[in-house]
Amino acid sequence: MTIPILLKTEEINTSLGIEEQFTIRKLIEFICMEYDVTEEDLKSKNKAVPLPDARHLIFYQAHKNSYGTCDAIGKILNRDHSTVIFGKKKIIDLYDRDNKIHDIVDKMNYMFN
Repeated sequence: MTIPILLKTEEINTSLGIEEQFTIRKLIEFICMEYDVTEEDLKSKNKAVPLPDARHLIFYQAHKNSYGTCDAIGKILNRDHSTVIFGKKKIIDLYDRDNKIHDIVDKMNYMFN
């Protein structure tokens, strides 16, 4: 079975396998649709709402499902490993207090597990 690679050649993170790249691509597309943002927005340095939460959700789900190391996951959105760790913890903290985060995490768990 051949899995299509949707990432542009220059965006391929060689520390991730083909299946992880494909799944992260789908995860990014899902978050972009949920928050009405673009992948370029997610990769930018812009910290305007809702971009931090959108990035943190990607970090949370990618790390939870072992799609790579924190460093490899961070590189996808031009962030470092400490930002991935912080974002993952932030989502865990918000899960019980923020209904939107709660709903999106539940959708991601259903779609990506």
